[in-house]
Amino acid sequence: MLNDLLGKKSCATKINELKSDCGVTITNPEDIADYMNKHFAAIGPNLASKIQVNEDNITPTEFLTKKDSIALI
Repeated sequence: MLNDLLGKKSCATKINELKSDCGVTITNPEDIADYMNKHFAAIGPNLASKIQVNEDNITPTEFLTKKDSIALI
């Protein structure tokens, strides 16, 4: 709908086949959608697991500079 209002043509890409991480070819549209959903849903947790956690109970505001802290007031 937004593209129609802006006068842009919609460009849909159909994925007929997808290779999984283990090399299995997926052709069923529901399986492709499920695989892609699981892949993109895992990005956040995967990145979060790579963040080093400091056991000193540091609060997020401790990472702000004085200038940043004043701007939040």
